[in-house]
Amino acid sequence: MPQVFKVTMPDGNLIKLGIWLLTQRTQYRKGILNKDKLRLLQALVDKGELYWNASEFQGRVDESWRFYYELLIEYGRSHNHEYNVPHTYIVDGTNYALGSWLGRQRRLYYNGDLLDDRLELLQDLVDHTNLLWDASKLRGKPKYV
Repeated sequence: MPQVFKVTMPDGNLIKLGIWLLTQRTQYRKGILNKDKLRLLQALVDKGELYWNASEFQGRVDESWRFYYELLIEYGRSHNHEYNVPHTYIVDGTNYALGSWLGRQRRLYYNGDLLDDRLELLQDLVDHTNLLWDASKLRGKPKYV
């Protein structure tokens, strides 16, 4: 979770959840985390819903992103170098929603939130293939996002 992540509670209080989690991780590493908090947070770790080491989580996110990127490359190779995946496309025989994934990457790009290393890989496809950032240019083709 990014340190800047904030959440507004139903009572209107703003909680800086990213900073709070960073504090819990720091106290955990120092061995000074309150036992009740440790027990509750460890239950989330045991279920794979939280990581004591934030870089472990980032590694899993990176692996997942890279997996979908490789699916995009394979899609282009098997579809006559067409990389503009229809929004509703799901990889045959799987539940991998490649079209939705590409749509998210485009939104992140337009919002300026796409990480630099990911931007570089996708921009290379834009520069050297027919992948478009602006899916609206694909009008008349199957639904793209």
